[in-house]
Amino acid sequence: MFLNVRDFGRSADPPINPDCLLSESEVAWALFQHKAAFAVLLELRHLGESLLSFAARLDVNELWLKRKLRGHVPADLAEILSWALVLGVHVLPVIDDKSQISL
Repeated sequence: MFLNVRDFGRSADPPINPDCLLSESEVAWALFQHKAAFAVLLELRHLGESLLSFAARLDVNELWLKRKLRGHVPADLAEILSWALVLGVHVLPVIDDKSQISL
């Protein structure tokens, strides 16, 4: 979806690949997951908490969690909310403007 797939969860506002084959709603969902993953990873760094520790707090497999936070597999809304609740993040990122998902 992004010009550089390694940006998922790692870069605040990576450019979307104009040749992306996803529908607009799929881009919106992927962008939401990316923004949530970015916020979670930023908070983990701020807290000095490892992914292993966070996965244990969530009672999930660390490798599976890492794949979701890097965009290799989709996360559902319940998972994203559980990340936010466990970390104490009270504001989830939003898509501010439809232009953010325009291809």
